[in-house]
Formats: sequence, structure tokens, C-alpha cells
Amino acid sequence: MVTKLSDQAASHKTEAPFDFQPQDIGISKLLLDPNNYRFLDRRKFKKKATTRFHEDSVQRATLESLEQSYQIDELKQSILTNGYVPMERVIVVPYPGKPGLFLVVEGNRRVAALKSILKEEKDGVTVLSATQRNSFSRIPCAVLKSSGSSLKHAERVIMGIRHIAGPKEWGAYQQALLVSELKDDEGLEFKDIGEMLGISSVEAARRYRAIGALKSMEQD
Repeated sequence: MVTKLSDQAASHKTEAPFDFQPQDIGISKLLLDPNNYRFLDRRKFKKKATTRFHEDSVQRATLESLEQSYQIDELKQSILTNGYVPMERVIVVPYPGKPGLFLVVEGNRRVAALKSILKEEKDGVTVLSATQRNSFSRIPCAVLKSSGSSLKHAERVIMGIRHIAGPKEWGAYQQALLVSELKDDEGLEFKDIGEMLGISSVEAARRYRAIGALKSMEQD
């Protein structure tokens, strides 16, 4: 069964809507995104090579960063108290070069919380019931079916819908950076960006100017 997200990319009108394949995936097969937009405004942050996302050291560092800064403890406690409630599927893409692994596009905090809980059980810190262990070890996902530039475009639009117009709002820097990428990397007009992300063209332009000013300051 394939579900579809309605096409919101005005400059991609000739392309098919985003396709997703529902699939339950083991948590150990899910890779946290080391270049998550949440990290990009950190002063000492350096992007990781995509070919190394799967390495244990990279995944450990990413999990630690999420644990330290993004209220993972509160989310973990909620999961332990209420169970893992899959209100929305975690959105993933197949990880190139390593068949069977998937990179998380949307849902990094949830996946990080589950990985942290399971790690604590393995370390003897947390005691889980068999039901909890089974529930936390394999979760419902939606595998995004695109490739190349279409995949990158789909990832940006999905994150924008969730974190700019949606309920999981990012900080100003991350929002402006995404608008900048859609404008500069994909050549979209502010009108198209606004329609795609659920904001006005004026607001899209404002955020674009903001990131431009910040980049100029960083270069001075």
C-alpha cells in the first residue's frame, strides 16, 4: 500500500506527488540525522559527510547532542509512562550504500528517545517489560519514495510543513535557512515557497533577507 502527500511544490508541478511506503522498521535500522537542521545554529557545529552517517561514533555523537539540548528526557519519561504512541509515522529515506538502513527525515527526537531508552536498558539503568521492549524496538515509519534532487526537495518541503507552518516550530535561524535553500538551491520564487510551506510570500522574503544579513555578518 502506498500513501501520498499532496503536491505542494509549485515549481515541481510536472512531478508526481510525494510517495510513501508504510513500513514497520527496527529502531536499530534507523539512523539519526547528524546534519539535522536543529544543530545548524550551533557555533561549533560542523556538517558530517553523508557517507559516514552510519558509523557508530557519528550516531553516538548525534544521540548525545539531542539528549543534551532538545528535552529528550521529558519525551523519554512520557514514553515510559504512556507507551510509544505512534500518532504520526516517522518519515525516513533509504540510506545509500547500506541496504536495510534508513535515515530519519522527520522524527529524530522520537527515534532518539527510543534509542536512549533501549540503551539505558542495555546498560542496566532502566528495566523494561517485554511489551515495552517490543513496542520500542520496532516502530511504524513512512519510507519516502524519491531520488536525487526530487528527494532533497521532498525532504525540505516535509520539514518545512512540520517546522515552519506546522506544530513543531523551529527557531528563526532554521526556518530562514530552509527558505534560503529553497530559493538559492532550487530556484523557487517566494510565492512558491510561501504556498509550499503555508506562509505568505512576504514572510518567505523576510526570512530570506534575514538569513542573508546573518551570513554577511558572519563573513565580516
